[in-house]
Parts: sequence; structure tokens; C-alpha cells
Amino acid sequence: MHLCTLRYEYTKLRIIILVKFERHLPVWDNMEFTLHKDFSEIPAPVWNALAGAGITDTPFTRHEMLSLWWQSLGGGEWKEAELVLVSASENGELIGIAPLFKAEYDGRPTLLLVGSIEVSDYLDLIVCADDLPRFVAGLFDFLAQSGTTAGLPFDWYNLPDSSPSLPALKAEAEKRGWAYQEEIYRPTPRIGLDGDFDAYLARIDKNKGTRSAVKCGGPLRVVRCNSISSRMERGWKPRSNLSLN
Repeated sequence: MHLCTLRYEYTKLRIIILVKFERHLPVWDNMEFTLHKDFSEIPAPVWNALAGAGITDTPFTRHEMLSLWWQSLGGGEWKEAELVLVSASENGELIGIAPLFKAEYDGRPTLLLVGSIEVSDYLDLIVCADDLPRFVAGLFDFLAQSGTTAGLPFDWYNLPDSSPSLPALKAEAEKRGWAYQEEIYRPTPRIGLDGDFDAYLARIDKNKGTRSAVKCGGPLRVVRCNSISSRMERGWKPRSNLSLN
């Protein structure tokens, strides 16, 4: 028996799954799973195409983001870690990616999602919804048989509460007779916008803080809030010095 733990966002929950390994080959037998030693083994355009079509399309699942995070181990958040980057292909086509790493956490070796914990807002498996159930089944079996990951617990953070991964993981656990438990990890505020982003900006009172929006590569936009900076231009100074590293 070993432990799977997943934590996810909007309201962040913790999922605990007690695992007893049983192989279910018919579910994923056509998928070929590969353990990669480096991000360069999966071409960025192929990775990003799958991420864009996948169940959680955010900047935090893109090849550029996760490969850079891995180079610094989250800016030093992790001192030592071993990459466990798993992909699944079918008929030569990339079907799914599980960007994981192995590290000491809570006093034991654990498998976590690359990008954990503090740097990335949202993390998830990279796979299309139709392929998700058999990808999860195959991934669990593949990791359970691998020499470096067999028997390790999963402790995954920052999956959105709307992620299809959650019911898929629960269903697979129940199918295998595994104990499954959820607990709240951390609430995360979010604001739903009525209409597109341009319509939202057009409705904002510019005297209340938001001054401009700048396109930054496709649909991603950077919004600059100037309510404090404009006050500083008029001679206002903060009460204490702040440093962002």
C-alpha cells in the first residue's frame, strides 16, 4: 500500500488515495509510456499543442514555464530533486504528459507535479479529456512498475477544482478498491468576467486603479494598476521599504 495525495486550486483540496497496485492492461495497452531524463526530449511545439488542447490550458502547463522552473527548482524552493517526466504516445502521436519530480517532502520521498508549490498558480496533467481516464490508469501502473518510483506517494498541489483530473482519479481509485479522501487545502479568490477582456476593461472606471492593458503573446494580457505609482509620482512615499525578489 502507498499513498497518493493531490492538492488543487480555486478552493484547494487535498486528495488522499491509499494505493494497492493492480495492473489493468486492457485500458491503456495501446499507449506507450516513456520516462524522460530531460524536457528537451519532448519538442516544445508538440508539448504546447497538447497543453493548449488539454484539460487545463494555462501558462503554467506550457513547456517554457515548466522547463525554466525545473532549471532553478522553483527558484530554490527545492534543494534536491529528480525529474520524473512521463509521456504517453499512441500510433506515434503524443497523448499525455505527466510532468513530475521526486523529492523529499514531509519526511519521505514523494512524487510532485513540476511547478509545485509556491511559484505556479495552476498545475495539472497534460492530456485531452477523451484520453484522460486511460492515461491515468496507465500512468499509475507505469509508475508503480518503475524502479525509481515504485511505491512512492503522490502529493500534488494546485490543480483547479474544475479539473477533469479529479473525477478521473477518483473513479480509477474506486475501480481499484483504493481508499480515497479529500480535504480542503487553501481557498483561492477568483473573479469571473462577463464577456471578453476588452469589454471588461471598457467598463472599468480608470480612476479606480486600472490604467492600461498590454498584449503579451496571444490571449495573455498584463494589466498595470497605477493607483499607487501615480501617487508616488505626486510625491507620496510608502511608510516602509518593500523588496520583491
